[in-house]
Amino acid sequence: MDAADVWVELDGAVRWGARASALTVHAPGLVDVLFPPDGVCDLVVRAVAAEGLLRLAVEGMEPREGAAVAALLDLADGLGNAPMGVRRRRAAAALGVTHWALEKPARREGLLLALAVEVCRVAAYTAR
Repeated sequence: MDAADVWVELDGAVRWGARASALTVHAPGLVDVLFPPDGVCDLVVRAVAAEGLLRLAVEGMEPREGAAVAALLDLADGLGNAPMGVRRRRAAAALGVTHWALEKPARREGLLLALAVEVCRVAAYTAR
């Protein structure tokens, strides 16, 4: 698994979130990067596993960054398919910045890159 590939796919998933249902419909590429098709498990099963891996990775991040990424990707408790604006505001609050700051690509991409690296770390650790 390559962190750059994960990062690119995460960026595409931000709009719809990273719950298994959203991954299945809007970000199957992220599912394929995290759990490549093997001819045994269908997309839905792999999407559930991908959501679980993302949640584990979020837990391994620095608390403020993890809370922000969880909110941004709709993985935080209490959001339940919240619109992007609501998720961005909650993520910004976790970081102590304005929601406008998260509209800037550099800030959002930095968070997603940190998550991508953590995803790769967790995946490598659990593969052993």
